[in-house]
Amino acid sequence: MRVKTGIDGLDKLLGGGFLPKTVNVISGTPGTGKTIFGIQYLVNGAMNGEKGVYISLEESIEDVARFVSGFGWNILDLAKKEMIKVKQFKITPPEETDVPGITSNLKKYSLPQAAGVIDVYSALREELETGAYSRVVIDSASVLKYAADDGKDIRVQLASLFRFLKKHEITTIVNMEKSNTEDSFEFEEFLADSVVRLNDYPTREERKRGVVVLKMRGSKIDRATRPYNITETGIQVYPGEYLL
Repeated sequence: MRVKTGIDGLDKLLGGGFLPKTVNVISGTPGTGKTIFGIQYLVNGAMNGEKGVYISLEESIEDVARFVSGFGWNILDLAKKEMIKVKQFKITPPEETDVPGITSNLKKYSLPQAAGVIDVYSALREELETGAYSRVVIDSASVLKYAADDGKDIRVQLASLFRFLKKHEITTIVNMEKSNTEDSFEFEEFLADSVVRLNDYPTREERKRGVVVLKMRGSKIDRATRPYNITETGIQVYPGEYLL
């Protein structure tokens, strides 16, 4: 049994999709489509009757909704229908939202302060204990590091959060920022069940995007770097072609 991403071509690289009840890191450099990836995963789930939760740790939901509407995805409408539960935090001072279906989990900080793992856990606990949700996207885990005073503490907290998500039988995507295309690994990737890397490569003519599945526990995977594009309908992966 697999949890299909709904991203054309990617599920073939994943052997049919993600394994159920796993935490999957999507890491990438700027502009590679990490947020698009997460929203596409949730929208495709909602279209098949699978409810999801989207945790935005920096961008306002209004901005995300406006951005992804170009792909034909109305996440505000899905939020109103309770197919996608949206929780937003901001690293900057809190802003209120009056958009129906959107929950703003914002503390009244006197100074800008990043959300921490405990905030995310609290935002998820009530929703996941209902048993109604099967997909979660956290966008992005990199922001959680800003709130951590100690590197060891954040590792322990994230490991605990990942166990919590698996306990509630959630198939989770955790977006993570990369500053370069080098094959270095962050501790989130070691904790995760699978790692999908999105990269942007310079060429003589134009920059090209490539995706590679670096890790997937308990599954045979295609480890070649495959080209992908961000099209009018979302991310399209070309599993039969080579980029590098």
